[in-house]
Amino acid sequence: MSQVGPEAVVRTARAAGLTTALQPLRSLALGAQEVSALEMASVQATFAAGGVYRPPAVVESIEDADGNLLYRRRPAKGQQVITEAVAYLATEALRGVVQYGTGERGNLQRPMAGKTGTTQHGADAWFVGYTPDLAAAVWVGFPQGTVPMEPPRTRITVEGGNWPAEIFARFGLRALQDVPASDFPRPDVDLVSVEVDTTRNCLPNPYTPPHVVADRSYLKGTQPTEVCREPTGPPTQDVPSVVGLPLHAASRLLEDAGLRVRRRAAVSATLPPGYVIRQDPDAGRAQRLRGGYRVTIWVSSARSSTADVPHVLNLDVVEARSILEEAGFVVVAVEECPHDDGCVGQGAVPGQVWRQEPEPEENVAAHSQVRVWAYPPE
Repeated sequence: MSQVGPEAVVRTARAAGLTTALQPLRSLALGAQEVSALEMASVQATFAAGGVYRPPAVVESIEDADGNLLYRRRPAKGQQVITEAVAYLATEALRGVVQYGTGERGNLQRPMAGKTGTTQHGADAWFVGYTPDLAAAVWVGFPQGTVPMEPPRTRITVEGGNWPAEIFARFGLRALQDVPASDFPRPDVDLVSVEVDTTRNCLPNPYTPPHVVADRSYLKGTQPTEVCREPTGPPTQDVPSVVGLPLHAASRLLEDAGLRVRRRAAVSATLPPGYVIRQDPDAGRAQRLRGGYRVTIWVSSARSSTADVPHVLNLDVVEARSILEEAGFVVVAVEECPHDDGCVGQGAVPGQVWRQEPEPEENVAAHSQVRVWAYPPE
């Protein structure tokens, strides 16, 4: 509301079907002004129709006592009040509410979108939703006024995600029982899918928790391009032990713990192919994940071929590790000076690799170990 301005929000709301004289105040974002259930259903119908507004009508037709048709409502032409692409993106966002959000109880088990709403103390509870064929709004409350719907007055604390969503589902399932399910048509516009931090609408950084990362669709040119500035440092989290487990079990265990899995191949003299030989970081409670929510596992391989060791001398140890691991080698990094009297000379750059073993370009067994020595921090 602050970014686009309340005036623009009021204009869009009126165009979409709200007839109440809304005041252009930022508190609109909190539902501070009242509208009717009919208006809310009308807005859902506008989104369901791809941004086309059609005024609601109560009377479909009128017949006399003999069954003669006296009046039939003509189909409204409708007016494109929200661009088709913007309406589609709004629908895409609201689909998540019923798929895995607060409106799960309103899910009709077909393509649909919806939104819950609850005022303070549960005095008003809403669920609004739509499919390509049906739009509806449910309000639950006391007609006398803003009476809290909390025990003992009601059996439970009423919120948009319980009673209103359940009412919508019961109504919608009956209303659409003979209507084949169909999906919302995708508009013929340039849309791009971007993996974003859904809590900040920016590109994830290495420390972004995986559970807030998801693909979102944007109009081409409006997608976020800046990397999130938060979180600012490595997280601390319990890391399960997966050494000795088969790959599928290890991956599932790590992913269930909210961690991304990066696989590397390695040769094992004791384990058959497909088992985890090593993990980084090590298992333990409250491990500091310097690489973000990611655990690298080395999986035993049956390969007995050879490979050339990449040249990583004079590179930063982090870059050197990445190059060697991408080439399939297991890396052991050691921070120490080349001389007993310490790191001396102009070339002693902290973190820079000054020795590697095996030597660069040496042909060795694939997935074998490469040790690198780097100058320690000052």
